[in-house]
Amino acid sequence: MSLPTLETRRFHLRPLAEQDEALYVSIYTNGALMRFVGEPMAHEDAVRAFNAFLHSNQRGDLRRACCWVIDHGAGAQETVGLLALIPHPDAAEIGVMVVEAWQGRKVAQEVIGFLSGHVFQYGGWLRTFSRHVRENEAGAGVMRRLGFREMELVPGGARFRGWEMARDEWKERHSVTPPAMT
Repeated sequence: MSLPTLETRRFHLRPLAEQDEALYVSIYTNGALMRFVGEPMAHEDAVRAFNAFLHSNQRGDLRRACCWVIDHGAGAQETVGLLALIPHPDAAEIGVMVVEAWQGRKVAQEVIGFLSGHVFQYGGWLRTFSRHVRENEAGAGVMRRLGFREMELVPGGARFRGWEMARDEWKERHSVTPPAMT
């Protein structure tokens, strides 16, 4: 069983595949794109991270690290960025990287909101969170609009701002009852 393809209102989320290595590496080694997330990765580290996601995606398990390519348009004609799910002991971290041409177009808001609901419904997670460097005011605005609360303790330390939402808060905000998990 491999990771599913997902659809939001505007975007097609397809599992990261071998042909996406150049995209992945170009995003995570790009200082301008990484400035609000953290330090850019060395090329070799980005390749290792890419391969780890490829391997983990094959399991199709939302309790393991997952990565999707965000595409837009009929036939996925334009690549918008990457969406990742990183498991922590008590929460699923959701991260999004958006290519420069799509920044400021509410991509992060749509896909983080969508994936939070998806992992609450199908992944069994009770809490999701996202984080960014303190200087990223646009990221803070996205998380506030989605209804996330600012975290007191953030993985990675004081350099980061973190935002969290519990499954019950999400259900209340979206008036949806996720199925019971066994």
